[in-house]
Amino acid sequence: MPKTVEKLKEELLKGTHFENRTADVAEFLGITLEEAKSRLGAAQKKLVENWKKVNKKDPKALTGLYNSETFLLTRIYLDKRVGPCKAEMLYFMETLKKGDKVIEYGCGAGQNAMFLAEKGCKVTVVEIEGIMTKWLKWWFKKYGHDVKVKGVKRVDEAAGFQSKYYDALMMIAILEHVPRPIWLANKLIKAVKKNGKVFALLGGFQAKGHLRRSIRLMPQVKKIIEGKKDVKGQACMIGKGR
Repeated sequence: MPKTVEKLKEELLKGTHFENRTADVAEFLGITLEEAKSRLGAAQKKLVENWKKVNKKDPKALTGLYNSETFLLTRIYLDKRVGPCKAEMLYFMETLKKGDKVIEYGCGAGQNAMFLAEKGCKVTVVEIEGIMTKWLKWWFKKYGHDVKVKGVKRVDEAAGFQSKYYDALMMIAILEHVPRPIWLANKLIKAVKKNGKVFALLGGFQAKGHLRRSIRLMPQVKKIIEGKKDVKGQACMIGKGR
């Protein structure tokens, strides 16, 4: 019998040590627990304000936005919202097995990667070089997981990935955030083995503009990912889960 979304959610949160996340933030930033709680609670609102001001067509400006303490804390804070709205993501991760080589592009705070590493997958994560990669290396080391962290210098960098190497590629809430989403998706898919798996989830968590862009992008993304004959692709939007 297939696992329910709530069961998968429970396993995900338990497996990624979510109950310790606020304490982890305090330790990582060298601040008190109360200050960590305060910053986590205020991060999303601050990020939305910053996003409204940034030039969405400027990769350098977007890279600065997504390589900030505010973005990191927002991703950590929003991880607790894993539920029915991300059901397809949970079911996709459930299909991955021990030994699978998985790459997640734009992994945020690393929750999915931690879960997959604990399942025995060989995980590589990609994030912007700076506070994001520092957090990931520190967090994975703290909990004893050998997850490879690859840093990139801009939000849509796709160089340096070995062709047809990975069993699975995950892009969770990333394509709607970059200037060249279709170009990026095409580049990244080349890193997946024949008959490998590709999963893309679109949906805005920062502002309505992200959600509108996701809706516009979805037909193109589905065509690219689900239309490839040599990979098993799936693309969906937040809010369209099981």
